[in-house]
Amino acid sequence: MGFSLSAAFAIIGMSIFVAIEIFSTQFSPVIYDFENSNSELIERYIKKIETNINISEVNATSNLTNYDFNITIENTGSTVLKTNEINVLINGNVESFQCNDNYIIPCVETYLILKNLNYSGIVRVKIITGNGIEEYKEINL
Repeated sequence: MGFSLSAAFAIIGMSIFVAIEIFSTQFSPVIYDFENSNSELIERYIKKIETNINISEVNATSNLTNYDFNITIENTGSTVLKTNEINVLINGNVESFQCNDNYIIPCVETYLILKNLNYSGIVRVKIITGNGIEEYKEINL
């Protein structure tokens, strides 16, 4: 009886050890991915909190039938913004723009130039950064 009890204990102990080893190798990548995605979420949240922009001025000049827009924006946050990640919406339509700067550093203004646009009346301008921060301004043409 003594041998069978110790042999049964050894077999059950080894099977528990093998089962734990199998489950730990299966769940280890899942736990790592969860921790990695959680840290990325926190990083994006912090960048979003630290991002802020201000539309200082919107000028529209007529070129016979259409308008050229010159939008002055200021980075009032503490993160550096990439101009290629910025979207400009005019009356809800995404418009392409030109900018001489690749980055907008904090506390610096830059100019977004939109050419040959056909809008009239009240024009709504919306600037959206790469992480979703937006600023809105209306002008009357």
